[in-house]
Amino acid sequence: MHIACTGIAPQATEEQWIKLAEPSAAMALLLGTPYPKPYLDMAWRLLLINHSHDCMMGCSADKVHEDMMQRFSEAKSLGNEILRRSLAETVKKIDTSSYSPDSVLLVGFNLLFRPRSEVIKVAVDLPPDTRGNAIVVKDPQGREVPVQMLRSEQKGCYLNGDGFLKSVTVRRYEAYVHLE
Repeated sequence: MHIACTGIAPQATEEQWIKLAEPSAAMALLLGTPYPKPYLDMAWRLLLINHSHDCMMGCSADKVHEDMMQRFSEAKSLGNEILRRSLAETVKKIDTSSYSPDSVLLVGFNLLFRPRSEVIKVAVDLPPDTRGNAIVVKDPQGREVPVQMLRSEQKGCYLNGDGFLKSVTVRRYEAYVHLE
């Protein structure tokens, strides 16, 4: 059996690193979070090992392609974790003292080096008794942001609390939100 390497995994993994993992780590660094250099180096090393001529052109044995796909998977997992941790650390630095304690804050990140305006799809889990018409989205300056509700449904999910997973029921709202 021959495993074809289509170029989708390499491109998607590289774009994840260039457009998401590294910019989020740099943003977190500017706010005082240590830069995850050893993990970034490890992932780039995995990607570069996959760039030899015979590997990329599908001219090698099946085992070589299986190993390549494993390295892409590991690099992608590292990228996801660096992105998650960097954004979580950045969110911790946001001053939320001007918001009421019962506010639910939705944070959007622009990882480009230029301003942008975009409509994004969001999913927000709130307590099951929350009413959809009570949802208002505001930007950091306090202006209302356009929102188009798509659906609302009761869902079961698990929360991590004190190291244990706990089953809870939430109301999941899906909406389009215009961010600037």
